[in-house]
Amino acid sequence: MKGMRPYFRNEQATINYVEANLRRKKRNLICRRIRFTRKANLQEFNYFVTVTYFYGHFLLFHLVKPIRA
Repeated sequence: MKGMRPYFRNEQATINYVEANLRRKKRNLICRRIRFTRKANLQEFNYFVTVTYFYGHFLLFHLVKPIRA
């Protein structure tokens, strides 16, 4: 906050600005996770596949079990 202090009238205005933006970022993160969960639940996944890049080669790891029974 010390670096932002010159841009505000007083210390309390700086603190209010920083706290408001931290609350906003936290809320945005929560909303983003909720949107992702809703979007993922709309998809009909049968299997989950993980693709990994390892020493210049792509490796595929398959889960044999279905995600949803």
